Amino acid sequence: MLEQDLQLRCTNHRSVENLASNVVVDGFIMTGKSPASEALLAEALRDVLKKIKYQKSKKGKPENLPI
Repeated sequence: MLEQDLQLRCTNHRSVENLASNVVVDGFIMTGKSPASEALLAEALRDVLKKIKYQKSKKGKPENLPI
């Protein structure tokens, strides 16, 4: 029922099997479904931080990051 409610509200929702890894990145918000997602979530965080560091080195301050 929660999944249907999320879909009705046009959320960015992906359904996966229980305990499967699943990471969703939307700007600076990163979520992981289960402990199986921890490595993928860490990689997503690393990638966002690299983009921020790159933008700071080029322009002085980070811009909004479309990810």
